Amino acid sequence: ASFPEARPYLARAQTELVRVGRLAKGAMGFDRRSTRATRVHLDEIMESALSLHEGRIRHTHIAIQRRYRPPRPMLCFTGEIRQVLVSLVGNAIDAMKETAQPRLLVRVRPAHDWKTKHPGIRLTVADTGAGMSDAVRQRIFEPFFTAFVPPGAGLGLWVGQEIVSKHKGSFKVRSARNMGTVFVVFL
Repeated sequence: ASFPEARPYLARAQTELVRVGRLAKGAMGFDRRSTRATRVHLDEIMESALSLHEGRIRHTHIAIQRRYRPPRPMLCFTGEIRQVLVSLVGNAIDAMKETAQPRLLVRVRPAHDWKTKHPGIRLTVADTGAGMSDAVRQRIFEPFFTAFVPPGAGLGLWVGQEIVSKHKGSFKVRSARNMGTVFVVFL
C-alpha cells in the first residue's frame, strides 16, 4: 500500500540517515589517534567540523558564510585540528542561541605570522552571538572554565590551545558584548 502523506517523512528520514552516517564517519576519525602527521587541506577539515554540527546549525537557522582560499596542503595531525575546529564551531553555535539572525563565518586562507613572518594558514571562526566580557575572555583557556548555561565540560578551548601549541601555532580571540566573537588560529 502507498501512503502519499508518508513521503515527506521518508525523505526526511533518508536525509537524516545520510547525516548520521557522516557524523559516525567523522567521529571515527576522532578516535584514530595518529602518531604521524599527514598532509591535508584545512578547508576540508573545516567542512568536516561543520558537518558534525549540521543538525544544530539547521535547527537554529544559522546562516553560514564560507570564505576559502584553499592553501596548499598542510602537514598536521588531522584529528586534532578537527577537534579544535569542532570545539570552536560548537562554542559559536552555543553563543548564538539568543541571536535573532545568527551568522557564522568560517575562513581558511594562506597567511603569515605577523611576528615571525613565517608562512602558514589562518583558520577563522566568527559568530554574531552574545560575545564575552573581558573577565570571561581572560579565562577561556583555563581547564574546566565554562561560560555557557547549561555548562559544558570547560575543556574544549584548553585542549584546543594545547593542540595548536603542539602544531607551533597560535590562537587569537576578539569579542564584544552583543556583537560576537572571532577566533583565529594560525598554523
